[in-house]
Amino acid sequence: MLKTILITVLVFVVIFALMAIGVFFGRRPIRSGCHAAAEDLHLDCAAGCQKPCFKRKLHQTLHKLLNKNSDK
Repeated sequence: MLKTILITVLVFVVIFALMAIGVFFGRRPIRSGCHAAAEDLHLDCAAGCQKPCFKRKLHQTLHKLLNKNSDK
């Protein structure tokens, strides 16, 4: 009986450890700010997002227009 309980606890600990290792090695760094947005849109903004490039301004304008139309 004690052997069965010990094996069961050991199996749960091993499964929990494997999940923790998977989370630790599988996570990605948090991407925020306009650099991540520019990368997602495949834009090359040389000004470091201090001054948005033309493609970024165009995308922002289109996004605002589409959101206004979808609210109606």
